[in-house]
Amino acid sequence: FYAEFEGAGQLLARATRKVIKALEQGEPGAAKVLEETLVQRHYAATEKAYWGYARGMIPALIRQLGSGDYDVIVLDSYEAATMGDSNDPREAAEMMQLFTQLAVETNTVVILIDHSPKHKPDSVFGSTKKTDFARVVIHIEAQESSSGQSLLVKSAKCNVAPKPLFPRIERQEAEEALRFVQATGMTLRLNGTAQS
Repeated sequence: FYAEFEGAGQLLARATRKVIKALEQGEPGAAKVLEETLVQRHYAATEKAYWGYARGMIPALIRQLGSGDYDVIVLDSYEAATMGDSNDPREAAEMMQLFTQLAVETNTVVILIDHSPKHKPDSVFGSTKKTDFARVVIHIEAQESSSGQSLLVKSAKCNVAPKPLFPRIERQEAEEALRFVQATGMTLRLNGTAQS
């Protein structure tokens, strides 16, 4: 279940169509599976205001999604869903407790998308209570180069397993398809040993 709160519903739909097209090109039948299992919902400003944002939204989502119907819930983004003061540690703690409640009561993994400050992309925007309450924190940074755009993915916190190492991911976009693939020719250091 992908809940989009930022007001870019048309962009989300367009990107989803491109991902589905890329999946179908790479693995026939994969697009059908995604179309049958992915539920997207764009929430307008009037709905968010009516709910009182996250404080009313989380109980509504729990009622809407039930228990066991979904495996993963993606909320995009923290700021747009809460409309609170990200710098206030008490408010950030309350919001993170609400998102934890959503995970527990729906028995799902909840992925919360948040933005980082532009001047410091390897940190969170606002209170560190966000990372204190999260079980896993992954930073994703888009980087431009002469060969195109890639994503730098880095584990900042992982309380459920050893911290994973991620390869560089290339963003490949054509007119009809959007895919993210592992970059080749990379060298990673694993336990002090270089691996290509």
